[in-house]
Amino acid sequence: MRSNSVLINHQSLIDFLHADPKTNFVIDAIGYSVNEKDKLNQKLDEIKSQIVSIDYIKNKGQIGCNPNDVIFICTEDFLKMKWAKSNGINNNTIIDTLPEMNEVFPKPPGGPDGFKNWIISNYKVPTAAKNAKVSGRLIINFTIERDGKLSDFQITKDIGYHTGEALIELIRKSSPWKPGYQNGRAVKCGYTYPLLFRNGDLKLNIDAKRQR
Repeated sequence: MRSNSVLINHQSLIDFLHADPKTNFVIDAIGYSVNEKDKLNQKLDEIKSQIVSIDYIKNKGQIGCNPNDVIFICTEDFLKMKWAKSNGINNNTIIDTLPEMNEVFPKPPGGPDGFKNWIISNYKVPTAAKNAKVSGRLIINFTIERDGKLSDFQITKDIGYHTGEALIELIRKSSPWKPGYQNGRAVKCGYTYPLLFRNGDLKLNIDAKRQR
């Protein structure tokens, strides 16, 4: 794993597209421009149950804001084909599983539902946001380190009025998470968390977005 990469999951990719990032995609060695959003959405929907690894190569700046950033995606079928080819196996041979392919996503204290409930119970909408009756989707990103501690907080999609800073301030108070694992080793993982607002209050059907 490269030092400037993080792992993210399928739902986080959808959040990236909705947040209008500049990041480009490479899916099974085929490049897709971020300008091809309809094509990307269709492709991601086709492969969502097949995704084995997602590698986000990040350059300087905020996540999703650099046109030189690239998300590399490999599907199970593609990796099976590559593994078979590298081992001299006939393309017509069926391979059910890949060796040493064991990935575990990071988990927050109390699990995703417990973490969502903790956010809803403890997040205080800034007064300015209430007065402005702000509506929209706030998205932040952060990293779960190998020891489960949280770092590298960034606001990916801001709706203003200090709403993003308030969410980051709250999540910083979270207990350590269970880290993500790849092939039996703890790895640094990214995480995207959205928060929905309507007329200055939280819209409560939010979903936590694990990244890997």
